[in-house]
Parts: sequence; C-alpha cells; structure tokens
Amino acid sequence: MLSLVIVVVTIMLWMIISSQTEVARQHVESELISISEMVAANTVAAVLFSDPAAAKNTLNSLKAKPDIYKASIYDAEGNVFAQYGSENNESETEESEINTVISQHMSVMRRNINGLHSFIPIVSENETIGVISISDNMKTFKKRLNDLYYWVFLTSALALLISSLIMFWLQGFFTKPLNELLYTIQNITDKKDYTKRAPTSATTEFEVLGRNFNNM
Repeated sequence: MLSLVIVVVTIMLWMIISSQTEVARQHVESELISISEMVAANTVAAVLFSDPAAAKNTLNSLKAKPDIYKASIYDAEGNVFAQYGSENNESETEESEINTVISQHMSVMRRNINGLHSFIPIVSENETIGVISISDNMKTFKKRLNDLYYWVFLTSALALLISSLIMFWLQGFFTKPLNELLYTIQNITDKKDYTKRAPTSATTEFEVLGRNFNNM
C-alpha cells in the first residue's frame, strides 16, 4: 500500500515539474523574442544611416533586464555594428546563426550552457539590413525553477507523510479488533477456557462477528 502511494506521488511530481518547466521555458523564449523584435524595430534607422552611437543607446536600454548580459547588432555583411554588455566571445559559434538570419530572412533561437540566445533580422522595406543578437543568462528562470522544485518536493513530502499516517491508522483500526478476536480464539483453544468472550469493537462488522462468536 505504501509503495503504491509512493508511485502515485512520484508520477504526479514528475508530471507537475515537466509541465511547469516547459511552460516557464516557453515564457522565457517568448519574452526574449518580443524584446529582440522591439530592439530590431528601434534600430532600423541607426543601421540605415550608419549611426552606431544611436544603436548603442538603444541597446543600453536593455539594462532594465538584468538577465540580458550581452547584445550585438550586425550589419548586412555580418560585421559587428554595435554592442552592449560583455565582450562577444562566441563570435565563431554565432557566425552560422547570423548567416542563416541574413540569407534566409528568418529568426533563430539557440540554447547552450550560457543561456538563451536570439537572432532576429533587422528589416527595412522587406530587406534584411542587419541582425540583432540578444543573450539571456536565464538566472531568473533557473531561480523560479528552483523555487518550484522546493515547493513541489515539500508538498509531495507532506502529502506522502500524511498519506502514510492515515494508512497506518486505518490499518490499525481494522487489524486491532481482528487480532483481539484471534487472541481470544487462541486462548480458548490452548486453555480450553470457554468462558472467554470476544471483546467488543467500534466497527460494525467486527462487532457482529464478535457477538456471533460469543453466542456459539
């Protein structure tokens, strides 16, 4: 019985964690895409008129998002136009994504040990004139997941404890009168003392069983 409770709690625990993790991950990706698209729209003029200072000012607005640790704007040739945050030490790994965005006019998302990275085209009159790359370290996402794990495991442990206590109480509730009746029968068998009577019970079934036994 206890093993069944553990299995059920474990399955529920896995389902809750899996679903909530996926929902949180989709939320982070959606938010990063929205931020990237907004920055791309606000830097079109800066890229068109070759004004990296204006582009840099736009990128500096990302300070409002502490999890965004770097952002870069590339021109249509894939050259760095403006940067924000830490130095770009992933230029080689980003080159393929940048070329994909420029050549195929499509957005790209990439995840690695450093976090989540978006690559969004900067478009003017249906022409890709540059690429905005934004990187999120996902610290807030990880903290939320850790909080989720803590509360889910705590709740599951409490549920398991309460279920175990209820199970042991029910087991004792039903087995105690049965053990008392068996003890009385054993006493009568061993000592031939037919004056012994089965004890009364709080449960109807064992009360009827004991009364019928005493009437024998």
